[in-house]
Amino acid sequence: MRQSRHWPRIRCIVCEKEFSPYKHAHRRQCCSDACRRQHDEAKYVVKRTLSAVDAAYIAGLVDGEGTLSIWRESQPENKTGFKSVITFTIAQANQPFLEDIREILGNGRIYSTGRVKNPKHKKCFQLGFKRHQTRWILPQLIPYLRIKRRQAELVMQCLDTLDRSSRRDGDAHAERAALYHECHALNQRGIPNGSSAETPGQET
Repeated sequence: MRQSRHWPRIRCIVCEKEFSPYKHAHRRQCCSDACRRQHDEAKYVVKRTLSAVDAAYIAGLVDGEGTLSIWRESQPENKTGFKSVITFTIAQANQPFLEDIREILGNGRIYSTGRVKNPKHKKCFQLGFKRHQTRWILPQLIPYLRIKRRQAELVMQCLDTLDRSSRRDGDAHAERAALYHECHALNQRGIPNGSSAETPGQET
């Protein structure tokens, strides 16, 4: 007769509640997704409130040099076989400039986009933000975004569904699929000719 394995009870590092890990979750330190999110926010996010001037300035950078998107990555254990991943970056060839923006925001990581093959091109850098950092920063920028406001709203909606659903929540997967398709279409199309920059992302 096969003996079942019993994981020892451990204490959550956030709420200090004792819990029994399951399956591969013995590597976890938190008793629930809510505690894990709270732990990650405390670890990765500097909760700095931007001034109106800084928020408007950085929103302009995001409109011009930023990327706001929702992607799909393979994950067989999910009901649909993939997971949704958000991307929030600002690209620039001027690395010291990105370091100044990172100092204002208090969040993000600067990295090179790779080797430059054409000697006439400059090396490009990106300031990228983790999921929890995006959740804190983006709502402060949305009121000032003109071109990519709708993409920002879709990214925030996607983050909301990730917070309140499980891996096998079919309704949440369907909602994220709709968000993915709309965001993908907006990033492919951009602003149609003749439309106003004051109403980004609207159908024509």
